[in-house]
Order: sequence, then structure tokens, then C-alpha cells
Amino acid sequence: MDSKDNPLASTELYDPWSNQIEPGPSMNLPRVGHTATVIPAGESSGKILIAGGDSTNDYRPLATTELFDPLTNRFLAGPTMKTARESHTATVLNAGPNAEKILIAGGSNDREGLASTELYDPERNAFAPGPSMNYPRYGHTATDIGWGRSAGRILITGRNDYGSIIPSDLYDAATNTFVPAANSPLWRGGCDGTFAIQLPPRPPHDSHR
Repeated sequence: MDSKDNPLASTELYDPWSNQIEPGPSMNLPRVGHTATVIPAGESSGKILIAGGDSTNDYRPLATTELFDPLTNRFLAGPTMKTARESHTATVLNAGPNAEKILIAGGSNDREGLASTELYDPERNAFAPGPSMNYPRYGHTATDIGWGRSAGRILITGRNDYGSIIPSDLYDAATNTFVPAANSPLWRGGCDGTFAIQLPPRPPHDSHR
């Protein structure tokens, strides 16, 4: 956003070799509150899926998407989501029957949190409805769980419309469902704009002996 809270269409490219940032191509629409996710498979493998967001400073969420092609350094029009949303999450699924699809979860539409999800299929370059979360959320986090009892699930936690202490949501990639709220850990509060990263597993107790 600029100094007047207007969303921007501009991009920048970070070059890890020179450790410099340079101007990139412009998106087709200005956006804020969108997601950017590397597409892992299909004809668009390696492209970046830019999904949703708000295109104005007057709260008008988008259902449109764009695909950034790093080979041509251009943005192309992408498929339309089932629901306009901003402040949502987009997570690549690494397990289950929907592996390599991208789970779009929650977000806000008409100033209210959404419990709905949808799945981007990179093979068809299209969206399909997904299961509903137990609670509407926006400005939340979605983290792929890599190890432990819930390995392969997605932990979705954070801001909601019900107060500060509610269960998180656990998406089960194997069944394409969200586990019941009673079986999910509590989220203890806080605002949006947070981050969630799974720490590496602890070493065995006797590893220092």
C-alpha cells in the first residue's frame, strides 16, 4: 500500500546473487491482503498463484487471481475463485488425495470472517469448493505440520469473529476434512499479522551424553 493506504500493483524482485532488489513487472490489478504461492505441479508448475485480496481502499475483496510466470517475467490472468476473499491463507498440500493442490482457507468478505475453503487444482488450473472450517477466520496463519502425531495436517490458527480463546482448526489432508473443534488445540489470543513456524523436533534425551 502507498502512503494513502491505496493498494499497489507494482512488484519488486530480490536477486540473491547480488543481494539487491530491483523493480519487477506490474500485476494486472492492485492488491492488498492477497496470497502468493508457488504452484508445485501441472502445466503452471513453477508459476506463482496470486489470489484474492482487496483492490481499493474501500474494502472490495477480489475473487480474481493472477499467475506470475518467472520465465517471461509477466503476470497472466488466472482462474476465478469461488468466493471473493482477502486476508486468507494459501497452503500447498503435501499429503493425501489432494496432494499438490493449494488450500485457500478463510479470509474476509463484506467485513465478515469466512469459514469456507477452496482447493486450487494445478492440473486443471481451476478452483473447487473445499470443506468448511469450524470457525470463520481472517488474518490467521496456516502451517503444514511436518512431524509428530498430526504430521500431514494443516494447523490453522488466529484471528476470528468469536473472541480470543477458541480452538484452532486442523485440516486433515488424508480425509479432506477439518477435525472436530473439540479435538483441536486452543488458540490463546492475539491479533492478525502473526506468524507460525514449526520448530525442528527435539533431539533424543540422551543425544548429549
